[in-house]
Amino acid sequence: MNFFFLISIIIFVELFFRILFFFKYKRIYKFKKRPRNKYDDYITSSNINSYQFKENAFVYPKINLNYPLKKNTYTSFTKQIKISEDRTLPNIEYLKKKHLKRLNICLLGDSVMANNLGYLDKDINVARNLSIELISKNNQKAHLIKNLATPGWQIVDIFNSYIYQSCFYKFNYVFFMESYNDAIYSFVDKNGKRYIRPTFFEINKWINFSRIIPSIYGLTFLEYLRERFLGSDNYRDRTMIAQHRKIAFSDKLDKDYLNKYENYLLNLCNTCLFNNSIPVLITTPFCNWNNKSVHQDKIMFAIKELNKIVIKTYKKFKNDGCLIYHADKDFSNKIEYFVDCVHFNHQGIEIFTKKLSSIVKI
Repeated sequence: MNFFFLISIIIFVELFFRILFFFKYKRIYKFKKRPRNKYDDYITSSNINSYQFKENAFVYPKINLNYPLKKNTYTSFTKQIKISEDRTLPNIEYLKKKHLKRLNICLLGDSVMANNLGYLDKDINVARNLSIELISKNNQKAHLIKNLATPGWQIVDIFNSYIYQSCFYKFNYVFFMESYNDAIYSFVDKNGKRYIRPTFFEINKWINFSRIIPSIYGLTFLEYLRERFLGSDNYRDRTMIAQHRKIAFSDKLDKDYLNKYENYLLNLCNTCLFNNSIPVLITTPFCNWNNKSVHQDKIMFAIKELNKIVIKTYKKFKNDGCLIYHADKDFSNKIEYFVDCVHFNHQGIEIFTKKLSSIVKI
């Protein structure tokens, strides 16, 4: 009798949770599969970068992306993708005629440049859409787009990644969009820590603790409670939760951090020109959609300061062949192109890549 009473209670709680969740969020709660690997599916810790992709790891497809400005519109990759052997996002390669000289393009940045949107069974991202634009301009010209942009990276990570990859690839164009994470970090009371995101070892105990609660298919309320209060055992999800809980914004910009940012950008441009690559600096757009968010106001102010550094750096190298694209002028505060305060929606990505393709001479 007690057993049937317990089963009845569980069924009642499950039905009540599903009904309550649906009326609150206007959608059905989706049961998430746990990663197959021990620690994570595709993100790993690094002593050089804040975090990086695992070698030859798989990224799970069709995970619902609930952006504040576009609820239940996009998913992650429509098909399962494999991270490249060198721990970067997959290359976009168009080699219709292999005997022709290939055009090599490098994309540098964080999630703003790397983000993928699964929309109407089609993947939309900067690398893929840029390739489509280049083919439409000249479908006889072979090209390779090396996507080094990685979510969560700051300029120090971006610079290190480019230096390493430039040993193996001769890039014709290097597109750099400043890191949104640098804007956050220039305003964060970091207490001597290098990264606003904790390392894997700092959150490993929480990941292990979250596994205590079993994952039982059908009991969505149990999975919801685990994710809501303990976080996912996915490394990237867990770091994002920890990031939002730990960030403490200071009242003033860290001028020392801005100076370091400028030095890294100068070194990046110098290295590109030394390698006979054309650096293309891109100012970062911002959509201040939530007027009640003090954090957004501060980040927008920081991005404006970083954009000034980008323009200053361009003026220093423009006679050497450096180019600039003022994306902030085309997109800033145009809510129809964003999914949140910094990431483009599918329309924003399409227009953005058209602008980038117009810069490339083929």
